[in-house]
Amino acid sequence: MDYRDYLVHYSPAEAPELYADWAWLVGKSALQQPLAMTSFGDLFFRGRWGRVMFLDTIEGVVTKFAKSPAQMEQLLHDPKHQERYLLSQLVTTMRSQGVVLSEGRIYFFKQPLLLGGEAVSANVETASMRVGISLTGQLHRQMGRRR
Repeated sequence: MDYRDYLVHYSPAEAPELYADWAWLVGKSALQQPLAMTSFGDLFFRGRWGRVMFLDTIEGVVTKFAKSPAQMEQLLHDPKHQERYLLSQLVTTMRSQGVVLSEGRIYFFKQPLLLGGEAVSANVETASMRVGISLTGQLHRQMGRRR
């Protein structure tokens, strides 16, 4: 599949509000330049010096992903990167089970991995973007996951 099949549509103008509970980790200014959102609510965004950063809402970390949006696209065509960053196999499993995302929704772990949940389809449901992204940000902040 094309990597875009594992992304969700959203309004980039909404990113600062959607990710407000992640500002403690990424800073408010970082949320002004979102590039893509994964089916699990993770965010690729343009960081300092044009680099592409990855906000992993499952692990509660931000990492450098690519030197540019063009390199991001190139990297995401690789199935290994699709699995690592887009959880492609789990998304494919959810879809094959009839759990397809509707507008404004993301996949969400019922029991977060941080609290001992597993990355398996039985532990996945859908949630509104606002609720899912906010809850994970609050949870990681409260659990002291800032790195």
